[in-house]
Amino acid sequence: MYIGKTPTVGNFQKCDALTASATADYTLQVGSSNVSPESVNHMIVSLNGVIQEPGATGGFTVSGSTLSFTSALTSNDTIDFVILLGNVLDIGTPSDGTISNAKLGTDVISGETDIGGAIADADLFLLDDGAGGTLRKTAASRLKTYAGFDVSTITGATELAAIPADTDELLISDAGTLKRVDYSYLKPTNTPHFHVTNYNTAQTISTATATVLQLGSVTTDTASGWDTTNYKYVVQTGDGGTWFIHWYVGFSNPNTTGNRHFICRINGGTRKHNVHYTGVLDLWQGSFINALSDGDEIDFRIEQTSGVDLVTFPVTAANLFVEGFRLIT
Repeated sequence: MYIGKTPTVGNFQKCDALTASATADYTLQVGSSNVSPESVNHMIVSLNGVIQEPGATGGFTVSGSTLSFTSALTSNDTIDFVILLGNVLDIGTPSDGTISNAKLGTDVISGETDIGGAIADADLFLLDDGAGGTLRKTAASRLKTYAGFDVSTITGATELAAIPADTDELLISDAGTLKRVDYSYLKPTNTPHFHVTNYNTAQTISTATATVLQLGSVTTDTASGWDTTNYKYVVQTGDGGTWFIHWYVGFSNPNTTGNRHFICRINGGTRKHNVHYTGVLDLWQGSFINALSDGDEIDFRIEQTSGVDLVTFPVTAANLFVEGFRLIT
């Protein structure tokens, strides 16, 4: 509560000194900068020791920053002072930090009124332009352009309607950091895989000998693991896992007697797969699943225990092949 005479408020300024000369017009300045009074009635002008009446019927008028006396002065006259009262109805300049949200209208920037709906492209934001202290407005449409995407980019508003290409990108959180990744890293694929044959070249399987199948024709080998010199597959670095292996072998003399074995060896050691067959056999096929590690070597052998030698019958590539692929687990 304030007790006492009501304070007089206003932007009171004393103009820079004016030197009278043979003219009626003078430019008003404060601190060498032009100033414009609110009106002629917001001024106190003293000429030759006499306070002048404002207005055209008095001693002076004002237009912008120009003070005009009703008649031209001479160098013998003295302009004592010019006082500007400002707008005496104003409250003056508030001290820093004294204006609260409650003192502001709800249509300014206090944030007291919620937008109450979705942000539109034409909605405006305030920002510090170039961090230079200049406050400027910008439309919401510019913000989404600056961010590098619009609503259809990440909301699923547009359907792909096709199998993603390898270069299509998805968003993924990498330990809390949002990153993009190509679909090629995520898509399921049975790789590596290989398919080898010995098309049009018969091979003799000697009696009582475990003979390596000489499969020197590579149909496909995505990891370049097949050794065409030693006829074995070498699991490449990073390709270890659970593998599916399949073989198909045809013979030109199926009536040969004796026991026959199809053998799969890993790293030249104990037989990891051994299929036994007795009697007439013109083709032989089978498959198995086995865990393989990086660097493991697999070869494929056939053994004829008795009778005459067996002879493979690779009339077509479909009559004699071995293939395999790593399973998706």
